[in-house]
Amino acid sequence: MEDENLSGDIFGLNIEDEIQNTSTRKICKECERPERVCLCEYIPNPRIKTRIKIMLLQHPNEEKRQIRTGRLLELGLAADSCQVYKSRKFPGNDKELKQILESQSTALLYPGAEARELTYSSEPDENIENLLILDGTWDQAKKMFQRNPSLHQIKQIKLSLSETSQYVVRTQPSVHGLSTIEIATHALAILENKKEIVAPLLKPLQALCKIQLDYGEANHHSKDIKNKLKKTEREKL
Repeated sequence: MEDENLSGDIFGLNIEDEIQNTSTRKICKECERPERVCLCEYIPNPRIKTRIKIMLLQHPNEEKRQIRTGRLLELGLAADSCQVYKSRKFPGNDKELKQILESQSTALLYPGAEARELTYSSEPDENIENLLILDGTWDQAKKMFQRNPSLHQIKQIKLSLSETSQYVVRTQPSVHGLSTIEIATHALAILENKKEIVAPLLKPLQALCKIQLDYGEANHHSKDIKNKLKKTEREKL
């Protein structure tokens, strides 16, 4: 889940640069980034295979965003460890997804009131085989959950970590808000007791942010930090 606050940056390039090179820009077929800022060299090779299968329930508008992390997660995991379903309604007419949503071995990564907390002190969970993640902005993810009754009966888990997001080119709703690739990576590391997968899976995210910052993108604070800074400034007046 990622925040919808975007900068004036398009496809990882400065706007003026983008306008001048629209007709000649070549896009990488794998990471779907302009070739000059391709991230494929940072993708794990071989791709990481996990026991738990990640199911990204992706809002249709997310595919249009070039500064997104769901694609990096999809590339970092083995083909049979990650699957993407693009829609606003789930399961729709997909019989296989319907079975997954109804399975007792499926969990939804969502911060509901009854969600079980995961920390790096939590025990691995061999009962979870499928992990659903709502992939979109925070507002889109909330609406997707609200408008899909099929998700309401699925057991929920949520992360409770001290880590702050490395996705510094997007504003997170809270200091501990994480991007799609981050929540998936940390959840898999905890549930499968595989902390060694964190560094390689997050490497392309770090590269993405470095490229954005090098092209002049601002380093974004989370919304709660921004609010504290604004409050401090008001108190100084």
